[in-house]
Amino acid sequence: MSRPPLTEYTVQLLYLTQPVVDREGLLQTLRRRRRTDETRRGETETQLTFAFPEVRVRLDSGLVCAACSLSARPPRSTDLATALHQSWSWPGARNVVPNCTGLLEMVDLLGHRIPYRQRLALLYDVVDAILEAVPLCVAIHWKPAGHLVLPAEYLRVRKESRRLGAYPAVNVRMFQTGTADHREISMDTLGLGAIGLRDLQATLVGRDPSTLARVLFTTAQYLVDHGDVLKDGQKVQGERREERWVCRERLSLIEPQRAVVELIPDNPVETTAASR
Repeated sequence: MSRPPLTEYTVQLLYLTQPVVDREGLLQTLRRRRRTDETRRGETETQLTFAFPEVRVRLDSGLVCAACSLSARPPRSTDLATALHQSWSWPGARNVVPNCTGLLEMVDLLGHRIPYRQRLALLYDVVDAILEAVPLCVAIHWKPAGHLVLPAEYLRVRKESRRLGAYPAVNVRMFQTGTADHREISMDTLGLGAIGLRDLQATLVGRDPSTLARVLFTTAQYLVDHGDVLKDGQKVQGERREERWVCRERLSLIEPQRAVVELIPDNPVETTAASR
């Protein structure tokens, strides 16, 4: 069963110094990607709000536009510490992020009330526009996925992809789980739950972590493409043509606690031997 999506979805763009946002320049950059008819100042001079009339949200009071806010503030190290430990796709983040003193925080408003694919597409377009209109961003904290992203890599993937990508909205994490007498390495995805889908998890048994990470991410991309379609007992393909993983509905081993789909090797003995 899918979980309710995040009411507010937050992406933070980090800079070595606090950038100055050209309000009109950002508005024009957004308009090259999608219709943006309204812009207004927020509660402070450092907050802006943009509305998107083509993305309509139904409330009890009627139809309103989806929107996002952009605000400036200093980074908080406590917000970034966990993400630094789980940013496996960019180990160099540890050398960059501590030097950042500027941050722009983008929050989508009412995005939980629109289909998740439409929401992701809007989020990606807004981040693209901010990166273009407010240059020199050195790191992106994709908060719902719990990791830090290199802006150049984000833009490369966006340019080369012909589909709505799971990256960077989905991150593959790795943790030690189990008891003191029996420790295991578990991996999961974080980010699918934020858009109303179920995250994935698996236990690392006789496998290279990068191989299992690819299986988890490929399956996550399948869910972004097709929705929350995996059923208990269903099998999904692994990296090799003959490899299958059985889906089981579980509670997560790793915080945040949530309903997940656990992937279990269809034949763990053969799978373990083949991976040695």
